[in-house]
Amino acid sequence: MTEKFKYLKIISFAAVILAIILALSAIVDPANTRAGVDKFDKVVIDASKEDENSMDVVVLGDSEAYRSIIPPEMYEKYGFTTYVGASPSQKTYQSCDMLEALLERQKPKVCILEPNVLFRNYSLISSVLPKMEKKFPIFKYHNAWKGLVDSDYEYEEVTFSSFKGYRYTDDIKAAKKTDYMMKTDRKELISSTNLSDFNKICDICEKNNIELLIVRTPSIKTWDYAKYDAVRTLTEEKDITYIDLNLDDPLGIDWSKDTYDKGDHLNHYGAVKVTEYLGEYLHKNYDLPDHRNDDNFSSWDKMVKKYQKKVG
Repeated sequence: MTEKFKYLKIISFAAVILAIILALSAIVDPANTRAGVDKFDKVVIDASKEDENSMDVVVLGDSEAYRSIIPPEMYEKYGFTTYVGASPSQKTYQSCDMLEALLERQKPKVCILEPNVLFRNYSLISSVLPKMEKKFPIFKYHNAWKGLVDSDYEYEEVTFSSFKGYRYTDDIKAAKKTDYMMKTDRKELISSTNLSDFNKICDICEKNNIELLIVRTPSIKTWDYAKYDAVRTLTEEKDITYIDLNLDDPLGIDWSKDTYDKGDHLNHYGAVKVTEYLGEYLHKNYDLPDHRNDDNFSSWDKMVKKYQKKVG
Protein backbone atom coordinates (compact mmCIF):
# COMPACT_ATOMS: atom_id res chain seq x y z
CA MET A 1 0.00 0.00 0.00
CA THR A 2 1.52 3.30 -1.09
CA GLU A 3 1.68 6.30 1.21
CA LYS A 4 -0.64 8.21 -1.14
CA PHE A 5 -3.24 5.43 -1.10
CA LYS A 6 -3.08 5.24 2.70
CA TYR A 7 -3.92 8.94 3.06
CA LEU A 8 -6.67 8.67 0.46
CA LYS A 9 -8.21 5.81 2.41
CA ILE A 10 -8.13 7.84 5.66
CA ILE A 11 -9.71 10.85 3.94
CA SER A 12 -12.41 8.67 2.36
CA PHE A 13 -13.21 7.07 5.72
CA ALA A 14 -13.44 10.48 7.39
CA ALA A 15 -15.72 11.72 4.60
CA VAL A 16 -18.06 8.75 5.06
CA ILE A 17 -18.22 9.32 8.83
CA LEU A 18 -18.95 13.02 8.30
CA ALA A 19 -21.69 12.19 5.79
CA ILE A 20 -23.29 9.79 8.30
CA ILE A 21 -23.13 12.41 11.07
CA LEU A 22 -24.72 15.03 8.79
CA ALA A 23 -27.47 12.64 7.71
CA LEU A 24 -28.28 11.60 11.27
CA SER A 25 -28.18 15.24 12.39
CA ALA A 26 -30.76 16.16 9.74
CA ILE A 27 -33.03 13.36 10.95
CA VAL A 28 -32.97 14.38 14.62
CA ASP A 29 -32.74 18.16 14.11
CA PRO A 30 -35.41 19.57 16.48
CA ALA A 31 -36.33 22.18 13.87
CA ASN A 32 -37.56 19.28 11.74
CA THR A 33 -38.78 16.73 14.29
CA ARG A 34 -39.32 18.58 17.61
CA ALA A 35 -38.24 15.28 19.17
CA GLY A 36 -36.74 15.71 22.61
CA VAL A 37 -36.19 19.43 22.03
CA ASP A 38 -34.71 21.31 24.99
CA LYS A 39 -36.23 24.44 26.52
CA PHE A 40 -33.90 26.99 24.94
CA ASP A 41 -34.24 25.50 21.46
CA LYS A 42 -38.02 25.42 21.90
CA VAL A 43 -38.03 29.19 22.50
CA VAL A 44 -35.81 29.79 19.45
CA ILE A 45 -37.98 27.59 17.23
CA ASP A 46 -41.20 29.26 18.42
CA ALA A 47 -39.72 32.71 17.79
CA SER A 48 -38.71 31.69 14.28
CA LYS A 49 -42.37 30.97 13.48
CA GLU A 50 -43.43 34.57 14.06
CA ASP A 51 -44.23 36.64 10.97
CA GLU A 52 -41.24 38.35 9.41
CA ASN A 53 -40.61 41.90 10.66
CA SER A 54 -43.40 41.62 13.23
CA MET A 55 -41.43 42.48 16.42
CA ASP A 56 -40.94 46.09 17.51
CA VAL A 57 -39.46 45.15 20.90
CA VAL A 58 -37.59 41.97 21.80
CA VAL A 59 -36.80 40.81 25.33
CA LEU A 60 -33.81 38.67 26.34
CA GLY A 61 -33.43 37.00 29.72
CA ASP A 62 -34.46 34.17 31.98
CA SER A 63 -37.61 33.26 33.87
CA GLU A 64 -37.63 36.65 35.60
CA ALA A 65 -38.40 38.15 32.17
CA TYR A 66 -41.01 35.71 30.91
CA ARG A 67 -42.92 35.90 34.19
CA SER A 68 -42.95 39.72 34.24
CA ILE A 69 -43.55 41.16 30.76
CA ILE A 70 -46.90 40.69 29.02
CA PRO A 71 -46.85 41.48 25.25
CA PRO A 72 -50.65 41.36 24.70
CA GLU A 73 -51.19 43.98 27.43
CA MET A 74 -48.84 46.43 25.70
CA TYR A 75 -50.22 45.70 22.25
CA GLU A 76 -53.80 46.18 23.41
CA LYS A 77 -53.03 49.57 25.00
CA TYR A 78 -50.38 51.02 22.66
CA GLY A 79 -50.31 48.90 19.51
CA PHE A 80 -46.60 48.06 19.39
CA THR A 81 -45.47 44.44 19.37
CA THR A 82 -43.21 42.83 21.95
CA TYR A 83 -41.73 39.34 21.95
CA VAL A 84 -40.20 37.75 25.05
CA GLY A 85 -37.33 35.54 23.88
CA ALA A 86 -36.53 34.38 27.40
CA SER A 87 -35.81 30.84 28.56
CA PRO A 88 -35.30 29.09 31.91
CA SER A 89 -31.89 29.87 33.47
CA GLN A 90 -30.77 31.58 30.29
CA LYS A 91 -27.02 32.26 30.10
CA THR A 92 -25.58 35.39 28.51
CA TYR A 93 -24.20 33.45 25.54
CA GLN A 94 -27.74 32.16 24.95
CA SER A 95 -29.01 35.73 25.09
CA CYS A 96 -26.54 36.50 22.28
CA ASP A 97 -27.69 33.45 20.33
CA MET A 98 -31.34 34.39 20.83
CA LEU A 99 -30.79 37.93 19.59
CA GLU A 100 -28.91 36.72 16.52
CA ALA A 101 -31.65 34.16 15.80
CA LEU A 102 -34.35 36.82 16.06
CA LEU A 103 -32.47 39.17 13.75
CA GLU A 104 -32.52 36.60 10.97
CA ARG A 105 -36.18 37.56 10.36
CA GLN A 106 -36.86 40.58 12.57
CA LYS A 107 -35.89 44.26 12.71
CA PRO A 108 -36.79 45.39 16.24
CA LYS A 109 -36.34 48.98 17.33
CA VAL A 110 -35.71 48.13 20.99
CA CYS A 111 -33.98 45.22 22.74
CA ILE A 112 -34.65 44.77 26.46
CA LEU A 113 -32.16 42.74 28.48
CA GLU A 114 -33.20 41.44 31.91
CA PRO A 115 -29.82 41.60 33.72
CA ASN A 116 -30.28 38.66 36.06
CA VAL A 117 -28.45 36.67 33.35
CA LEU A 118 -25.29 38.71 34.03
CA PHE A 119 -24.85 36.90 37.34
CA ARG A 120 -25.35 33.34 36.10
CA ASN A 121 -21.82 32.09 35.46
CA TYR A 122 -20.90 29.31 33.09
CA SER A 123 -17.79 27.50 31.89
CA LEU A 124 -16.26 28.25 28.50
CA ILE A 125 -16.83 24.68 27.31
CA SER A 126 -20.55 24.97 28.08
CA SER A 127 -20.79 27.86 25.60
CA VAL A 128 -18.65 26.24 22.90
CA LEU A 129 -20.47 22.88 23.00
CA PRO A 130 -23.88 24.27 21.91
CA LYS A 131 -22.29 25.80 18.79
CA MET A 132 -20.96 22.37 17.85
CA GLU A 133 -24.30 20.75 18.67
CA LYS A 134 -26.06 23.33 16.49
CA LYS A 135 -24.00 22.24 13.50
CA PHE A 136 -24.31 18.54 14.38
CA PRO A 137 -27.60 18.00 16.30
CA ILE A 138 -26.99 14.25 16.54
CA PHE A 139 -24.57 14.90 19.41
CA LYS A 140 -27.28 16.65 21.41
CA TYR A 141 -30.40 14.81 20.31
CA HIS A 142 -28.93 11.33 20.01
CA ASN A 143 -31.96 9.87 21.83
CA ALA A 144 -34.37 11.23 19.23
CA TRP A 145 -34.02 8.08 17.12
CA LYS A 146 -36.03 6.20 19.77
CA GLY A 147 -39.16 8.09 18.83
CA LEU A 148 -38.58 7.32 15.17
CA VAL A 149 -38.44 3.55 15.65
CA ASP A 150 -40.63 3.12 18.75
CA SER A 151 -44.11 4.63 18.57
CA ASP A 152 -44.58 4.05 22.31
CA TYR A 153 -41.51 6.10 23.24
CA GLU A 154 -42.52 9.35 24.95
CA TYR A 155 -40.42 12.49 25.12
CA GLU A 156 -40.69 14.95 27.94
CA GLU A 157 -42.93 17.62 26.47
CA VAL A 158 -41.80 21.23 26.67
CA THR A 159 -44.94 23.36 26.57
CA PHE A 160 -45.05 27.11 26.96
CA SER A 161 -47.82 29.68 26.71
CA SER A 162 -48.76 31.25 23.41
CA PHE A 163 -48.66 34.86 24.55
CA LYS A 164 -45.53 35.88 22.64
CA GLY A 165 -43.21 34.41 25.27
CA TYR A 166 -45.09 35.47 28.41
CA ARG A 167 -45.95 32.60 30.76
CA TYR A 168 -49.06 33.10 32.80
CA THR A 169 -49.72 31.95 36.35
CA ASP A 170 -52.13 33.34 38.89
CA ASP A 171 -50.88 31.17 41.75
CA ILE A 172 -50.04 32.99 44.97
CA LYS A 173 -47.39 32.03 47.51
CA ALA A 174 -46.68 35.02 49.68
CA ALA A 175 -43.22 36.30 50.59
CA LYS A 176 -42.23 38.33 53.58
CA LYS A 177 -41.07 41.76 52.47
CA THR A 178 -37.43 42.31 53.38
CA ASP A 179 -34.89 45.11 53.05
CA TYR A 180 -33.25 43.25 50.18
CA MET A 181 -32.35 46.52 48.43
CA MET A 182 -30.70 48.05 51.48
CA LYS A 183 -27.62 50.02 50.41
CA THR A 184 -24.34 48.22 51.00
CA ASP A 185 -20.64 48.68 50.25
CA ARG A 186 -20.37 45.04 49.19
CA LYS A 187 -19.36 44.64 45.56
CA GLU A 188 -20.85 42.08 43.20
CA LEU A 189 -18.64 41.14 40.26
CA ILE A 190 -19.79 40.35 36.74
CA SER A 191 -17.62 37.61 35.26
CA SER A 192 -15.39 38.25 32.26
CA THR A 193 -17.37 35.79 30.13
CA ASN A 194 -20.64 37.55 30.94
CA LEU A 195 -19.05 40.94 30.29
CA SER A 196 -17.82 39.68 26.93
CA ASP A 197 -21.31 38.46 26.02
CA PHE A 198 -22.84 41.73 27.18
CA ASN A 199 -20.42 43.66 24.97
CA LYS A 200 -21.40 41.41 22.08
CA ILE A 201 -25.08 42.20 22.65
CA CYS A 202 -24.21 45.91 22.69
CA ASP A 203 -22.28 45.55 19.42
CA ILE A 204 -25.11 43.62 17.75
CA CYS A 205 -27.63 46.28 18.78
CA GLU A 206 -25.40 49.11 17.58
CA LYS A 207 -24.76 47.41 14.25
CA ASN A 208 -28.51 46.90 13.69
CA ASN A 209 -29.64 50.34 14.97
CA ILE A 210 -31.43 48.83 17.95
CA GLU A 211 -31.85 50.72 21.21
CA LEU A 212 -30.64 48.57 24.11
CA LEU A 213 -32.58 48.96 27.36
CA ILE A 214 -31.75 47.17 30.61
CA VAL A 215 -34.79 46.40 32.79
CA ARG A 216 -34.53 44.52 36.08
CA THR A 217 -37.85 43.07 37.18
CA PRO A 218 -38.77 42.73 40.88
CA SER A 219 -37.38 39.75 42.81
CA ILE A 220 -36.62 39.44 46.49
CA LYS A 221 -34.67 36.20 46.16
CA THR A 222 -32.36 36.87 43.22
CA TRP A 223 -31.57 40.58 43.54
CA ASP A 224 -29.95 43.01 45.95
CA TYR A 225 -28.27 46.41 46.04
CA ALA A 226 -24.80 45.05 45.21
CA LYS A 227 -26.06 43.56 41.95
CA TYR A 228 -27.97 46.73 41.16
CA ASP A 229 -24.81 48.77 41.73
CA ALA A 230 -22.75 46.50 39.46
CA VAL A 231 -25.25 46.87 36.62
CA ARG A 232 -25.57 50.62 37.24
CA THR A 233 -21.80 51.03 36.94
CA LEU A 234 -21.69 48.95 33.76
CA THR A 235 -24.53 50.78 32.05
CA GLU A 236 -23.23 54.21 33.02
CA GLU A 237 -19.88 53.36 31.43
CA LYS A 238 -21.64 52.47 28.18
CA ASP A 239 -24.33 55.18 28.39
CA ILE A 240 -27.15 52.62 28.31
CA THR A 241 -30.50 53.25 29.98
CA TYR A 242 -31.05 51.07 33.04
CA ILE A 243 -34.36 50.73 34.87
CA ASP A 244 -34.33 48.79 38.12
CA LEU A 245 -37.87 48.13 39.33
CA ASN A 246 -36.57 46.88 42.69
CA LEU A 247 -35.14 50.25 43.66
CA ASP A 248 -37.54 52.42 45.69
CA ASP A 249 -40.43 50.09 44.75
CA PRO A 250 -41.89 52.22 41.92
CA LEU A 251 -44.61 49.65 41.20
CA GLY A 252 -46.03 49.13 44.67
CA ILE A 253 -45.41 45.38 44.55
CA ASP A 254 -47.37 43.56 47.24
CA TRP A 255 -45.20 40.58 48.09
CA SER A 256 -48.10 38.92 49.89
CA LYS A 257 -50.09 38.75 46.62
CA ASP A 258 -47.86 39.46 43.60
CA THR A 259 -45.58 36.39 43.67
CA TYR A 260 -46.27 32.70 43.09
CA ASP A 261 -43.08 31.34 44.68
CA LYS A 262 -42.36 33.38 47.77
CA GLY A 263 -40.59 36.27 46.11
CA ASP A 264 -38.43 34.73 43.40
CA HIS A 265 -40.78 35.45 40.47
CA LEU A 266 -43.89 37.53 39.99
CA ASN A 267 -47.27 36.03 39.27
CA HIS A 268 -49.74 37.57 36.82
CA TYR A 269 -50.83 40.28 39.25
CA GLY A 270 -47.25 41.46 39.66
CA ALA A 271 -46.55 41.10 35.94
CA VAL A 272 -49.44 43.44 35.14
CA LYS A 273 -47.80 46.12 37.30
CA VAL A 274 -44.45 45.69 35.52
CA THR A 275 -46.11 45.74 32.11
CA GLU A 276 -48.15 48.86 32.80
CA TYR A 277 -45.02 50.72 33.87
CA LEU A 278 -42.81 49.39 31.07
CA GLY A 279 -45.45 49.81 28.37
CA GLU A 280 -45.92 53.47 29.23
CA TYR A 281 -42.15 54.01 29.35
CA LEU A 282 -41.64 52.44 25.92
CA HIS A 283 -44.56 54.39 24.46
CA LYS A 284 -43.23 57.72 25.73
CA ASN A 285 -39.52 57.23 25.05
CA TYR A 286 -39.33 55.32 21.76
CA ASP A 287 -40.87 55.89 18.35
CA LEU A 288 -42.82 52.64 18.23
CA PRO A 289 -45.60 52.06 15.66
CA ASP A 290 -49.26 51.37 16.40
CA HIS A 291 -50.33 48.26 14.49
CA ARG A 292 -53.85 47.94 15.87
CA ASN A 293 -55.55 49.00 12.60
CA ASP A 294 -53.12 47.12 10.38
CA ASP A 295 -54.56 44.00 8.77
CA ASN A 296 -51.05 42.54 8.63
CA PHE A 297 -51.17 42.24 12.43
CA SER A 298 -54.62 40.66 12.71
CA SER A 299 -53.00 37.64 14.38
CA TRP A 300 -52.08 39.90 17.28
CA ASP A 301 -55.71 40.98 17.66
CA LYS A 302 -56.68 37.31 17.84
CA MET A 303 -53.93 36.66 20.38
CA VAL A 304 -55.21 39.54 22.55
CA LYS A 305 -58.70 38.03 22.56
CA LYS A 306 -57.25 34.67 23.56
CA TYR A 307 -55.28 36.38 26.32
CA GLN A 308 -58.35 38.25 27.60
CA LYS A 309 -60.27 35.00 27.76
CA LYS A 310 -57.43 33.41 29.72
CA VAL A 311 -57.13 36.16 32.34
CA GLY A 312 -60.87 36.82 32.57
